[in-house]
Amino acid sequence: DGKLLTTALSFSNFVSSTFKDNHKLRHGLCVGVLCCGMPLLSSGSSENSFQVRHLLGITERITKHKFPNVLVEEIDEYLRDVLIPHCLRLCLFGKDHGVGSRKLDNETNDILERKWIDKTEKMVLPDPVYPLHEHSISSIEHAAVLLRRVKLSNAIQHIMKDECQGGVVISKDDILQVLKDGKLSQTNNQLLQVPIWWSPIHDFALLQYASKFGLLTVVMDHRESMQNSHDDLRSRFNGTALDPSKLTIHIRKFLFEGLSHEGGKPFIPRHITKRASLEEMENLVAQQLQKFPYVLNIEQRLNFIIGQICRKIILGLPSVIGGNEAPLSWLYFDLPLFDHDQWIEVQE
Repeated sequence: DGKLLTTALSFSNFVSSTFKDNHKLRHGLCVGVLCCGMPLLSSGSSENSFQVRHLLGITERITKHKFPNVLVEEIDEYLRDVLIPHCLRLCLFGKDHGVGSRKLDNETNDILERKWIDKTEKMVLPDPVYPLHEHSISSIEHAAVLLRRVKLSNAIQHIMKDECQGGVVISKDDILQVLKDGKLSQTNNQLLQVPIWWSPIHDFALLQYASKFGLLTVVMDHRESMQNSHDDLRSRFNGTALDPSKLTIHIRKFLFEGLSHEGGKPFIPRHITKRASLEEMENLVAQQLQKFPYVLNIEQRLNFIIGQICRKIILGLPSVIGGNEAPLSWLYFDLPLFDHDQWIEVQE
């Protein structure tokens, strides 16, 4: 009976030959969704928002393999009609078998190194071609993380919509109010640690970036753009607080001049900077420019930020446009991230 059940829950018959015959594409897309989340339906997106083509680009970068003959419509259908339902059933299967949550750092490293099978010859990633009983515990846990990140990325895309994309659901001022929450500046929590120069405008830039290019893509893009001076990737940061040229000015002011919203006092006392050479000061700025939050830091922050913003929307603040008449099934609630060691506690 158990074998019949797990066979019945296999999505293999629903996987088209485009994906069934190409394990690199299936696994690459799965990792891409783990990294990016998913674009909204085409009816709710625009050219200035996260697109399936961005997800395919991430997939090709991760797998180091090109997929020129795959249509974005095929990818969209596969993700929504096959991969996501498969992950849901995989999570239910894991729940029935007593699978808990563990920290997934090692498994994530294996995935990025394209190790799709574990030592027990079971799948490390959710794969609809295989029946449920051939999936490892890690694949079940990755399925749960994937579903959470899809939900989080969808909420960000809805929140960051501008007027030309169908109207905003909350004002920028209300978003910035959330970003000034003291919990985001706690220094005793390792997962919340950000560079010393980080401020709410940079959290807002994270939201902007996630809404256009995917949930956690910013980490990969920042690293590659700084290491390789990749013009295409650097251009993605144009107009945001994470633009390297704007960051350089911001860091220099923070270190040596002081920022007006922080009382105007420089981070490094003036009697010290007077003794430093120009070269030493510029080297320090360059070092700080290389610093950036880790993936887990960013997910923790976005998880907390979007949860708080959704609470404001539910409360129906006066600044919420449209009176909350639109369907709000996309709202995100920041439950504890049990696959992380720590998370931001929300006090009602």
